[in-house]
Amino acid sequence: MTLVEVPAGLWVLAGTGAVVPPPSDLAFGVPADPELCTLIVGSAGTARPDPALVAAAVADLPPAVRDRLLVAPYGSGTRGAAEVAGELARRWGRPVQLANGLPVIGSDGVARTLATDEAGNPLWWPMSRRMRCDPAGPPVPVDPAAPLADLPVVAERVWSLQGPWLVELTHFGLWVRHRDAPAGAAQLAQIPWDPRWLTVVAGVPGQPPDGIRPVVAGLLARLPEQARARVRMVSPELLSRLTSAEP
Repeated sequence: MTLVEVPAGLWVLAGTGAVVPPPSDLAFGVPADPELCTLIVGSAGTARPDPALVAAAVADLPPAVRDRLLVAPYGSGTRGAAEVAGELARRWGRPVQLANGLPVIGSDGVARTLATDEAGNPLWWPMSRRMRCDPAGPPVPVDPAAPLADLPVVAERVWSLQGPWLVELTHFGLWVRHRDAPAGAAQLAQIPWDPRWLTVVAGVPGQPPDGIRPVVAGLLARLPEQARARVRMVSPELLSRLTSAEP
């Protein structure tokens, strides 16, 4: 691993003695935040950093830095950053913050999170900016989802839609289910975190999703256009493919 100091904190590149990109790279544009030390994982169009090696490289950070650490995916680290945050959480025995992309300041001066593909190309502004990675279990969203803010709140990160239908903000995106469906289905926890997509799961395995289509259509209609462009619809019957195959 190669660690590079950037204004926001540290940038980890795959390989020893990796060539550091020029100052025009997006990683150098992540703003410094006195309340955070951002660990940027990956770079544009390069080899994927090994999550275990990345975690080992920063595992000895002092406690004051651990408290402020924010793991941020970029380019080749897009899909491995959650593993880095999870491994650090297990090593340290405490939650670690995970961004859904690079923290940036938009042209309007508003702080946002920019998700990129593995080549480092900008994709979209994820609905939730940050996750919490605990020593066990999938990441948990900690930021509100603005497109859902005007819906009736049923529970933490759960809102009411039409009739008996609910929508839950999860680590993979959105889960639409009947109010009588069991919360926290085991298969859903196995869906990989992937900030390139807004994955929407409609229903639960083994239960007919009668009447769910217009509910999902209404939900998608309230999302910003750039979010709809990143939607990946998944039926419960196809969850096994999503949890076992390389997306």
